[in-house]
Amino acid sequence: MRIIADVMLQKLARWLRLAGIRVYDTPYIDDIKLIKYTKALHGVLLTMDTGLTARAEKNKVKVVLVKGKNIAEQLAFVAKALKLRIS
Repeated sequence: MRIIADVMLQKLARWLRLAGIRVYDTPYIDDIKLIKYTKALHGVLLTMDTGLTARAEKNKVKVVLVKGKNIAEQLAFVAKALKLRIS
């Protein structure tokens, strides 16, 4: 599974990598390019942006609207949503 984190979730992406999960970083790019990039990789987009989530779903891109106030909550949410094993 290819996981793509939007620019808002760079800290979460770093923690996922520390846990052994491969996460693709994205520089600041507009939503349409990010959706096309995710679609080309057949990946899963991680974001906290509800507008981006709606646009991704409309374009049939798998997206996870990340919830959580801190990194621990976000990690737990993503692990559960994507069925990842994080130690």
